[in-house]
Amino acid sequence: VITGWSSGEITAHRLLDGRLHWSVNTTAPAYGIQGELTEVPANNEILVPIETGIISLNPNNGNENWKMTFSDNARGYRHSATFWYENQDTWYVTGNENGHLTMWNSTNPEQATTIDFEITNGKIRSSMLVLNPRELLIPIQSNNGSVLIHWKDDVREDHHVMIGSFGIMTMADNNVIVPTSHNTTWWEFNNSLQYRVQLTNQPVTGKVESLGFEMFALPINTEQGKIEVYRLNIISSTTDLAWVWTPSVSNYMISGLGHDKQYNACL
Repeated sequence: VITGWSSGEITAHRLLDGRLHWSVNTTAPAYGIQGELTEVPANNEILVPIETGIISLNPNNGNENWKMTFSDNARGYRHSATFWYENQDTWYVTGNENGHLTMWNSTNPEQATTIDFEITNGKIRSSMLVLNPRELLIPIQSNNGSVLIHWKDDVREDHHVMIGSFGIMTMADNNVIVPTSHNTTWWEFNNSLQYRVQLTNQPVTGKVESLGFEMFALPINTEQGKIEVYRLNIISSTTDLAWVWTPSVSNYMISGLGHDKQYNACL
């Protein structure tokens, strides 16, 4: 079990008995590690969103493969790395507290490209969605209004104005679920992004999880946090609330639902 901590430390514990297997320390000037760790199975690597960029580690022993450092001394907070495969390379993207996108590849991670979308006070505090190689959905939040950008081949194809800060989006088939602190909406991607319907007007700042069969679990971030699972009705563009789970202890639901075929876990 690999975990990133607000101290900047990254630890790996054995699932069998909880014993520490390895640990790595990284720079943590203010935030430490607040975003989601990403596994890249084909490369046998774990991408960790450290405060100054992204570090790639070997999950077996914690050895560093490479490190990408933000330009202009930028910092990241709640950012994560997203990747895709193209030709013989793996390409990676992430965002930072300046609202900039950083892109690099596995061959030359030290030669990263930074893109400024010129969003005043913009911040990228969530994962981007890969629609196709070099085609992304980029969530940028700001005090002046948040924007979801459809970016393709280095060009801004379109953008959609949103309200509130972003949670972590998910995509299954052509269905894109976009959570924010204001509401959660269902969009369809078919060459372009088209709005379908609102799922809920409750705040969701954690991760939406696809459960299959057009069902999505939303961590409702209210004082009495809960998990609500919605089923999409593709033909009618409507949704049904399939089930709700409310924990016995009241608290905010800031992360999301982890699951396999037998068990669910919430944070």
